[in-house]
Amino acid sequence: SEGAGAVVGEDTYRWARCKTPLPLAGMRALGIPLPAKYLEEIKTGLKWDDIKWGAASVVVAGTEVNVVRLHFLSKTFD
Repeated sequence: SEGAGAVVGEDTYRWARCKTPLPLAGMRALGIPLPAKYLEEIKTGLKWDDIKWGAASVVVAGTEVNVVRLHFLSKTFD
């Protein structure tokens, strides 16, 4: 997607959390990215440099988020 101020062709990301924790099989059955009704969007239009990874937290656009579990999943549909 293209966020505000994004360079054409530059990847952008969104930070979201599941409203209810789902098992991996459940997420895959719903499709990745998950439908909006299952997510609480935190921040959109992020560049990769807007995300700073730590051992127990992630700083997303200047806001620290404590992390319990993360999933990196390939898209299954647009």
